Parts: sequence; C-alpha cells; structure tokens
Amino acid sequence: MYTANANRAESGELITPDNFRPNPKNPLIAAFFRNIWLADELGSGVRNLYRYNKLYSGMEPQLIDVMCLELLYR
Repeated sequence: MYTANANRAESGELITPDNFRPNPKNPLIAAFFRNIWLADELGSGVRNLYRYNKLYSGMEPQLIDVMCLELLYR
C-alpha cells in the first residue's frame, strides 16, 4: 500500500523512530490540540506506525522525508 501527505521536508532520508524529529506544519494548532487532549504527544505517530505496522503486516513501513511524505507498506 502507498500513501502520501504534504510535508515540510528536512533531510530527504528514511525516517525511523531513532532519527525522527517532530516538525509540525502549524505548531500553534498542534499545541492547542495537545492541550485539550485531542492529540497525542508530537511525533508519536511515527512510533505507532513502526510498532503496529510490524504487528499487522509483519514488516516495517518505509517513511521517506521528502516534500510529499511517502509511506510505503509492503
């Protein structure tokens, strides 16, 4: 499966939970949703993608940091 999302690219490299640095598109809105408990901590989605994708598909996703963030599930 393949999906893409607009992104503010920094490195153009493969994103892993170890090298990921959260970079919100709109930090003010991100902080607001965290304060009213409608969002998890910033960057928790990458950890969750790696954790749960491996459980459900048996493989790790490939997240590539480009202008359009690409997520590849095989």
